[in-house]
Amino acid sequence: MEAQLRHPDWRNDRAGTLVARIRRIIGWDDFIALVDRALGRTRQRELEAELALAHREIERLRGRLADVTRPPVQFARMRVREAAVDRLARLRRARRSSAAREETWARR
Repeated sequence: MEAQLRHPDWRNDRAGTLVARIRRIIGWDDFIALVDRALGRTRQRELEAELALAHREIERLRGRLADVTRPPVQFARMRVREAAVDRLARLRRARRSSAAREETWARR
């Protein structure tokens, strides 16, 4: 009877015997349902991981789309801000270098 229940690839290994015993104890239909449920859970975890990855990609693309589709006025404001920040940074550097020069001249 056990030889009939076992798959040909499972002939001489313990896993095959265990599978045959489980099938004999719980029945073929229940065994199929059990395997299907186990594989279903594994597949569900894989799908959830893929879905999470897709959601992250969607959020990243939404951010890029928001950057690209800004109105021209907003781009102009950003350019003005960037120019102001750049000017302030240059001014600070100039002040530091002039202060350093003055210290150098004062030491001489």
